[in-house]
Amino acid sequence: MKKTIFTFLFLIPLIVFSQVSTTPAIPTPNNEITITFNAVGTGLEDYTGDVYAHTGATVDGDQWQNVIGDWGNNTSQPQLIRDSSNPNIYTLVITPDVYSYYGVVNTKTITELSFVFRSSDGNSKNGPDIFIPLFEDGLNIIFTQPSQNSIFNLNSTITISAEASVASN
Repeated sequence: MKKTIFTFLFLIPLIVFSQVSTTPAIPTPNNEITITFNAVGTGLEDYTGDVYAHTGATVDGDQWQNVIGDWGNNTSQPQLIRDSSNPNIYTLVITPDVYSYYGVVNTKTITELSFVFRSSDGNSKNGPDIFIPLFEDGLNIIFTQPSQNSIFNLNSTITISAEASVASN
């Protein structure tokens, strides 16, 4: 239990302050995941060309395993879909599940996804590597409010909100 709580608390800043969000908010390796990338504040902000994902998975503790394609190869790396109403928002759908998408046998353990989003010529990218934690199937909870490093006055009222991976009380 302590390990689960520690892992959860460690991952909060990665989820809250990232350029990337996921649907569902608590992704597991056995489900479809939509990755949403916000390019504002990155080397791809206002980029007008196609954006591709250099992506792999952390398998049994080793990062960047089962990488899809080669850097700069637009025919083998996944292309992101640009949002028609906001040109700095992109999505990538990992389907039908993480194991199938990355070609990992289901006897292995996948704990995170690795990303670098790049321009079609490979010269511009989002910045440092992005790692998205994956959760085990079952009940998982993430706090969505307050944000990390929030400061409150003594006796102030604080709104706390969270999301759960399954319906629960």
